[in-house]
Amino acid sequence: MKISKELEGVIDQMLKPLKGLSFNIVIEGLSGFKVIPFDKNDYKNKSVLEKLKNVAKIAEQKINKKGILRPRPNEVGNDIEPFVKDALNEIEYKANTPIYQRRQKEINKVS
Repeated sequence: MKISKELEGVIDQMLKPLKGLSFNIVIEGLSGFKVIPFDKNDYKNKSVLEKLKNVAKIAEQKINKKGILRPRPNEVGNDIEPFVKDALNEIEYKANTPIYQRRQKEINKVS
């Protein structure tokens, strides 16, 4: 019983909002990568944002044309990824699957 109460306390703490922490710090803590600051007044940042909006529009049109059917909504993200990568490549950004992910898929096929 003591363990379940302790576990309950840990879970309660995990579910509390991360008050006082910036988005950048949370992302860095979860991913190990720093978030590049975005200045909406900077011309280069505005340009990147417009390109990413275009990527979203291209991906959306192709997804709507082909369609995605999944029994669970949380599975849709996996199906969206190739559309987004293709759209990024279409606007001449280099997008591919990380090598680790590709190797993991190859290992899983062999297993």
